[in-house]
Amino acid sequence: DGKDDILTSAPSRNSNAGETLLTFGASEASLDTHSSVSGDGSTVISFRGKANEYSGYGIAGIGDINHDGIADFAISSTFSGLDGRIFVIFGNSNRAQLQALATQIANVGFQSALNGTNGFSLINPAYSSVAGVQTNMGNTIVGLGDFNGDGIDDFAFTEELVGVVVIVYGRSTSFSATIDVEASLLNPNLMVGIAA
Repeated sequence: DGKDDILTSAPSRNSNAGETLLTFGASEASLDTHSSVSGDGSTVISFRGKANEYSGYGIAGIGDINHDGIADFAISSTFSGLDGRIFVIFGNSNRAQLQALATQIANVGFQSALNGTNGFSLINPAYSSVAGVQTNMGNTIVGLGDFNGDGIDDFAFTEELVGVVVIVYGRSTSFSATIDVEASLLNPNLMVGIAA
């Protein structure tokens, strides 16, 4: 709609499920009426995790990584299992569809709701099978703009406890619903990891 939007989060809200609020930009007069946040989709959409998921521990606008002309955003659940998760949600000019996705996420969880066309999940199963290893994947997420010079926005996230920054390349072709970070790091056309 030509107006910038705002992303905020409270990762310990709702029994540590976490909640991320997408507030739509509006005129100053309209913003003044946002005295209460209902997350009903009219001015604010609420994306809620499951209990003890701490969704929203990291959040960021990441540019237009699927190259459809609408900005996208990412939400991390750092304490989802030992490895953590990052959930990318594609922007959509249809607020009703975004609200329907948020409702589906609240019912079945991020990873089940994101199907590759509305967004995708980044997971790191290699670490989840190693006792005592937690990467803090997604503590920090940042949009990079067009990092690799292909005309499409990219983004990066940290795995702080193993000292790695991962850069995820945007693309105009489809994304898989769930992307295994460790496996994808073997393909430099998908993403690249930089050790500190």
